[in-house]
Amino acid sequence: RILCISNQYRRSRSEAAEPAVNGYPPTAQIIGLMMNSIFIDALDKDAITLERINRLVKELPAHKRNDMRPVELLQLRPSVDLGRLAHEYEEEIPNAFQFLTTGLGTGETESPDWLSVLLFEPTYIDRLLDIGYHDARHQHDRIAQFLEVG
Repeated sequence: RILCISNQYRRSRSEAAEPAVNGYPPTAQIIGLMMNSIFIDALDKDAITLERINRLVKELPAHKRNDMRPVELLQLRPSVDLGRLAHEYEEEIPNAFQFLTTGLGTGETESPDWLSVLLFEPTYIDRLLDIGYHDARHQHDRIAQFLEVG
């Protein structure tokens, strides 16, 4: 079994239909997309690959599996967009870093994802922990069932 905890919010169809920026994307948006593709999207790619392998293993006759068996996967995601949340805490970062974020255009995008990866302000971290705790409590039964030994 694999329990995967992602920090990438899954947007609804209506949220995905709305552009994060109007016009040409600011540098902050481009950096966020690059960071997501390097660090976060790999988890989704691995999950898709695992699903494909599981399907192949299930289709093989038992005598040809060579002890291979499907691997259970539970992916958990935050209930809020962490980029948008980070944007709310941008004023708390040191002035020199605020100068950088402003220059890169974090105020011009709805979801400055790159800021959520780099923001280590205590109030933001406390909020992340709070969200994680409530998300886990909300999915308690699902998590408990997945982790149940049997």
